[in-house]
Amino acid sequence: MARNAQIPAKTAAHKPAQAKSAPTKTVSVKTVAEVAGVSAQTVSRVLNHTGQVSEATRAKVEKAMRQVGYRPNFAARALRRGTFHTLGVVMFNIHATGNLGELEGINKAAEKSGYALTLKIMNDEPYNLAELYSSMKLLPVDGIILLMDRTPSDIDTFTPSPDLPMVAITSTPISTLSTVDADQVEAGKKAVELFLQAGHHTVYCVSGPDDSISSLLRLRGWRSALQEHHAPIPEPCPGDWTVFSGYHAGLTLVDAIRAGECTAIFCANDDMASGVAQALNSYGLSVPHNVSLIGVDNSLDSLIPSARPTSFDQNFSQVGATAVDMVMKQIGSLEPQPVEHRSIAMRLVARHSIKKLN
Repeated sequence: MARNAQIPAKTAAHKPAQAKSAPTKTVSVKTVAEVAGVSAQTVSRVLNHTGQVSEATRAKVEKAMRQVGYRPNFAARALRRGTFHTLGVVMFNIHATGNLGELEGINKAAEKSGYALTLKIMNDEPYNLAELYSSMKLLPVDGIILLMDRTPSDIDTFTPSPDLPMVAITSTPISTLSTVDADQVEAGKKAVELFLQAGHHTVYCVSGPDDSISSLLRLRGWRSALQEHHAPIPEPCPGDWTVFSGYHAGLTLVDAIRAGECTAIFCANDDMASGVAQALNSYGLSVPHNVSLIGVDNSLDSLIPSARPTSFDQNFSQVGATAVDMVMKQIGSLEPQPVEHRSIAMRLVARHSIKKLN
């Protein structure tokens, strides 16, 4: 048969007709109530996270839902109640230190309020809030939480609309946007004060990337505390959050440590502090015998306790939960809410990395 020859029409007529699958039957709230042995109103309270329902009753209803295959009609609920019961979460790098902890806090707090999450991962290209906000408005979300690792180009001009509230996790105060973050400036200040109280005459610093808001603010706190105490201000050693950059910074400080000029180092994160310690070890120097060390993040759980520096824990989960509380406050209000900026205190985790000189 030629390649382009037509198949006779009768060939198709001999194909057996495909059996039509029966339409899926929708499971009702009433069915769930009967299986769980509760009222339909109780099932509704569990679904909508309203009213007083005991944990035992909630567990019984949720078990019945799984048993009968109940799935809420989210589209109908959104039309009926005017909300999607979903929060949009935007971040740049889910693996960046703190982001997973903040996401965990966001998820737990949202779940308690009966809200689900829609997660959007941004690329590393320059961005502006207006474009990001416009893209999120196309999604079925009631509010937005932005983990702002980097400064947007329109930070001074962006204003969210009242119908879609937005909260940013950042230490940068934004006049038109509510924000929350761990107190980055205070971490730099407290590190300097701890060292000076221990008898050190000044504090060297290993900073993070120049485009990092957190690094710049920790650096600001470090510098302002030295100025306040009229202590010498050494030139910061540049880093990029990695262990390798801390290692390189440590190598540049070996001579100053041996000369007794550098007795204390504040690192903008724990990974760089670990790199500094490794570099010094390669030259026969150790923490805290030759130099004292403080980091930020309390993130070196994989190291043996003796190798972990004194550090500031940022309470990431609490920061995330607070962001949810702030955006929910705006969602539930009939009137526009004033912009607010909340700061979560870091927790000092003291270890044996500071030597007293007095």
